[in-house]
Amino acid sequence: MEKITCNRFYKQSVITRLFLYLLSGSMFFATISIFHVNSFNIRFWQIFLLVYFLFNFLLCYRYCFLLTLNKYQYFFASLIFLLFFLLLISGFNALDGFLFIKQISLIAIMFLLFFAMTFLRDINVILYLIKVIGIIGTLVCLYSIWELFYNHANLPKYYFNGIYLPRARGFFVEPNEFSQYMTLPFSFVLSHFLMVKSKKIVNFSLFVMLIILITGQLFSFSRGGLISYFASIFIILFFNRKLFIKNKSIKYLVLSLFITSFLYIFSGSVFFSALIERLIGLFSGSDATAVIRYDAIINALSFQSEDPFYILFGIGFGNLPVLLGSDVATTSNFIIDYYVESGLFSIFILLFFILYLLRISFSQLTILYDDMPYDLRAGFVGVLASFCGVLVGGLTYATHLLNIFWFTAGLLVAFICFFKSPRYESRGIL
Repeated sequence: MEKITCNRFYKQSVITRLFLYLLSGSMFFATISIFHVNSFNIRFWQIFLLVYFLFNFLLCYRYCFLLTLNKYQYFFASLIFLLFFLLLISGFNALDGFLFIKQISLIAIMFLLFFAMTFLRDINVILYLIKVIGIIGTLVCLYSIWELFYNHANLPKYYFNGIYLPRARGFFVEPNEFSQYMTLPFSFVLSHFLMVKSKKIVNFSLFVMLIILITGQLFSFSRGGLISYFASIFIILFFNRKLFIKNKSIKYLVLSLFITSFLYIFSGSVFFSALIERLIGLFSGSDATAVIRYDAIINALSFQSEDPFYILFGIGFGNLPVLLGSDVATTSNFIIDYYVESGLFSIFILLFFILYLLRISFSQLTILYDDMPYDLRAGFVGVLASFCGVLVGGLTYATHLLNIFWFTAGLLVAFICFFKSPRYESRGIL
């Protein structure tokens, strides 16, 4: 059968590509505000996203993108519009109307980000986006490691056996959020490292990047981040299983993990002991934060069950802080957060969206894996692994409110639509 090539794409203008690269890189500065409008914080990535839409979809008179979408892009777009409609309905039950407006505005921009990625036609731009994220993410992670040793006074601390241990956080407010964002560059770098035949200098560079990304994740002391990494590794090795025995890159991966663990342990046994305690506490319930999470889940579900309208349409999107208090603000589980705030109908559509997206992605990769060029295969697997990592990380963090959730979902749809020609559909992908 004819091999799949990467020369079939819609070529975008230079300026739209520039804003896409700026958009992808600025996501790692997601909590840095440019300015404030009342209590609304305007971020770098939001500005780049809006400029991209303005230029590409309003000022670009050469084509109407709505007429060039295929049925799968329409289908996923319809699901997002339905989700947004149901979120608007939840506003009628909102405990705090202003907080609802603030959060619905934020999720609307997230949906725009999803659309921006979904409508990408240039597969080469998508592959470059992945490289940009891998490089920028690694640099941010390297900065977080530098900050631990030279500027740790203002860092969040983890208290362990009478010692306050600084936690890596990059340019984010809290380490747990930083750890979720690191899932993207880690997945992209790892998939390229294992699946693409590159020159020795490139492989060595990827090897060093993996060490940096693993080290930064360990020093964040984030359990959700580590779980996300493990999920990403599982997905990548699952699709790389045919090459597992003979691929020398696996040996380098194991070596990078060993070196990172060695440096981590001997940087002070207290760091290693603290991390082990954190992991055990997550599953044993002995950790104080784990107990707070469990109590928040029970309180949120108990309150919602008191009113059938709350069960069906939620207590109002973004209104969990009103119910749980500003000190807790979330159940630290994106499924429960979304269900309590938006209701039964909305969580059903969201889960259907996620499961259907995963089903098509796994089907395409399984059927077309051997026919893909190495870089396209690595890109597709890396995006799928990062999305799965963010989903798993969402069991300990509200990842549906992070732009990386919708960014990776949109990229998956873009990859799916790239293969939606009669030649590939006839092979039973859907």
